[in-house]
Amino acid sequence: MPEPKFAFFKGDYRSFDQAQVSIRCKALNYGLGCFEGIRAYWNARASQLYVFRGRDHYDGSTIHARSSASP
Repeated sequence: MPEPKFAFFKGDYRSFDQAQVSIRCKALNYGLGCFEGIRAYWNARASQLYVFRGRDHYDGSTIHARSSASP
């Protein structure tokens, strides 16, 4: 897998090698990170993006963020 060129880090896009976190980062050490994906499929005939269970995924990300006291 090729290394990404950019990363979103501390509120901005930076080159991938500049996106570094401390080894004391609680999200890495204690699993406090929160990741939720929202699945969507592009329909070329309709030129439209269809979101799969969008509300469920949004609710899940909100619950996980609250449980870890994330903003």
